Amino acid sequence: MANCLRGLKLTQRFTLVILAVVSVPTVILALVLFGNMQDVIIEDKVKAVETSLLETHANVEKAAELCVLTGQFFLNSPNLTSFLVRAQSGDAFTTAELVAFYRDDIGGLERLVNANPYLYRVRVYHPNENVPELMPILYHESRMRRLAWADSWTSGAWQMDYTDAVFLAEAMKPTPHIMSLVTAIEDPALGRLGVLEVAVRMDDVMPGLYTGTDTHSALITPDALYCGPQADAFWQEQGAAVAALLPDGPGVHTIGARLGGQEVLVSAIAVDVLGGHYVSVVSLGELSGGIATRRNLFLLGTALILVLVVVAVHLLVKAMLRRFYRIVNTVAQVREGQLSVKVPDVGSDEIGALGGQINEMLDRIQDLMRENVERQLLAKNAEIKAMQSQINAHFIYNVLESIKMMAEVDGRYDIADAITSLGQMLRYSMRWGAPLATLAQELDNARNYLALINLRYDHQITLDCQVPPELLALPLPKMSLQPIVENAVVHGLADADADSVITLRAEQDGADAFLLEVRDAGRGMPGEALDALRQHLRGEVEPEAAPAPGIGLKNVADRITMTFGPGYYLDVDARPGSYTTVTLRLPLDGLPLDGLPLDGLPLDGKEATPL
Repeated sequence: MANCLRGLKLTQRFTLVILAVVSVPTVILALVLFGNMQDVIIEDKVKAVETSLLETHANVEKAAELCVLTGQFFLNSPNLTSFLVRAQSGDAFTTAELVAFYRDDIGGLERLVNANPYLYRVRVYHPNENVPELMPILYHESRMRRLAWADSWTSGAWQMDYTDAVFLAEAMKPTPHIMSLVTAIEDPALGRLGVLEVAVRMDDVMPGLYTGTDTHSALITPDALYCGPQADAFWQEQGAAVAALLPDGPGVHTIGARLGGQEVLVSAIAVDVLGGHYVSVVSLGELSGGIATRRNLFLLGTALILVLVVVAVHLLVKAMLRRFYRIVNTVAQVREGQLSVKVPDVGSDEIGALGGQINEMLDRIQDLMRENVERQLLAKNAEIKAMQSQINAHFIYNVLESIKMMAEVDGRYDIADAITSLGQMLRYSMRWGAPLATLAQELDNARNYLALINLRYDHQITLDCQVPPELLALPLPKMSLQPIVENAVVHGLADADADSVITLRAEQDGADAFLLEVRDAGRGMPGEALDALRQHLRGEVEPEAAPAPGIGLKNVADRITMTFGPGYYLDVDARPGSYTTVTLRLPLDGLPLDGLPLDGLPLDGKEATPL
């Protein structure tokens, strides 16, 4: 055997190995799969049938309750009862009385019936043929005698599976499969005034009776059996046998049985409101037949696959060796310094994995070279910024404190307040111990900004905060509100000549986010400018083409998305001459993607002299 294997070509060895690897597991899989498939299919079918039974039971209960409530409504209608009493007493009705009764009472009852899609008809049959019929509610009792149950009905009982033949077939096509709750309308003095029929369609309440193809369903009561025409032959033969198997107790019960020489599953649920059981019978033979068909198709497909595998092995070996030499050629080019080359035709096998790793290595080399250049540029920029930031923050705070004290000594409290606001803004903007701040901190910073801005104008711009207290501690990127408020002042309220208000409102948006809305009652912006601004916020235009109010907003929008993820954003809405609204969507849990902390101490970790 070993000598025979050594004498085989490489393609033949691959063929034998692949055939063994494919065929052996396939045979084992087929044995296990088809051994368990029947149980799985039967279990799924039982679950589907039991679910259908529970749904049908719920439909029946719902329809019965609807019929009872509707019947009670009709029986408790004083105007209807009064009309029937007069009709039974032989009183004559004027045309005006009939028109008024039809308009006010019959019309209302008709609307009640039409408002319930489950209801088929609600009819009241009265014995006085001299009183005209007021359709579709009030009919002569002679029409009721056309129905199958007219001679055998009992008040408060259900009449099942009859045909609506109230109208002659020439006038209206009879409707089959009707079930109704029939109740006598009684008067203590006059006796029976009429008969109330509240009807529903059985194919609406129990659709499985008439639509099942692989399942035989029926409603079995002690006196009768109701089923669809497609299953009538089955139930005529096996109805008595199935009735003998019906279980007692609530819920769905499924048992195995043998009926007519076939193995079947019988599932039943008690329908107390109708005094019977709703039953579904599934043939196990039909399920097994489907499994046999699947097994044959599986074996046929497996045989075809094995044939294709044998044919494809030769081409596969050639392709593997061809790509291997392409990798060798690429490595030679890299050795000569051509780092931009790539291994072509990377597959998913071992050779493809090798080629992919070489491509990743080349990409990483280029990335490292680019990062090295960028790192050098960042280092140079950092040196420049360090030289520009040599002013000591404590020195600035102390100088501002001195100016504030001088203003208070001279009684210039407005200047002292302005210095306080400026110092607080300066401290807040230079304190970058953490990239996040609370909403309360951002609101304080925005108020300080407006306090300084109001020094420039003869009128006042105030901030109206409508924020629930529980949202004040939630985080957002630092310096998010001040650019938005600044945009509102510069681009929205710059031309205002009277006191203005910037409204800031927060509300919860769903279970995981809240909306922060900043609105000014300024000049707004036209639709073209608004579209351009939104395109800029989405990154669809170059920064050089960005609209004037969009630079700061773009910075805030990018920081929100980078901090919390793509589900959180900044959006703008405006109406010319009316308002501009900037809306932030932020997380309720306050958790950024990378676990960034909230703002706490200043950058150097020390508190400066307070202003």
